[in-house]
Amino acid sequence: MLKRVVYRLYERRLLGDVREGAIPRHLGLIQDGNRRFAQEVGISKLEGYRLAAAKTEEVLSWCSELKIPSITLWWLSTENLSRHVDDLSAVVEVTRRIDGTTRGPNSADRRIGAAASLHNGSPKER
Repeated sequence: MLKRVVYRLYERRLLGDVREGAIPRHLGLIQDGNRRFAQEVGISKLEGYRLAAAKTEEVLSWCSELKIPSITLWWLSTENLSRHVDDLSAVVEVTRRIDGTTRGPNSADRRIGAAASLHNGSPKER
């Protein structure tokens, strides 16, 4: 409980600091370390990805509040495409979860990269 209160105070202070400075026109986030985090805290990889998606939604909400016009999320590199289909399916599931969340009517979601390596948004069976 105390940790949550302290974090909220810290968050408000940071938000105040950010609002006083220049707001970026673009923010890029590399979603890395979700599997390692899951292993370290003893949860499934899927749950690690879900927690990452929840944090991403929170960050997107902050970006919306700050009116940052462009955000790029890197969820999957071509190196990751050799991973087991279950890992890739987990990434696809959580990226679908954040599609369209916390964004306004003037936003767009464009998927770029090696999309041919995925079939209908799901990993091909290996």
